[in-house]
Amino acid sequence: MMLNSGFIREGTPSQVMSKLRRLYTRARPERDELNILRGMLASFQKPKGDKGNS
Repeated sequence: MMLNSGFIREGTPSQVMSKLRRLYTRARPERDELNILRGMLASFQKPKGDKGNS
């Protein structure tokens, strides 16, 4: 998703991913907070108006 969106470049994904990992480690988010972030990111992948009803 981050590659497709242009957020990270194809040649350097590991640099961004390692920095994101460090950020999450420092922040020490709880499981439910991570689930909120995962849900938010998953919603970006769905076409607008799609609520998961296939």
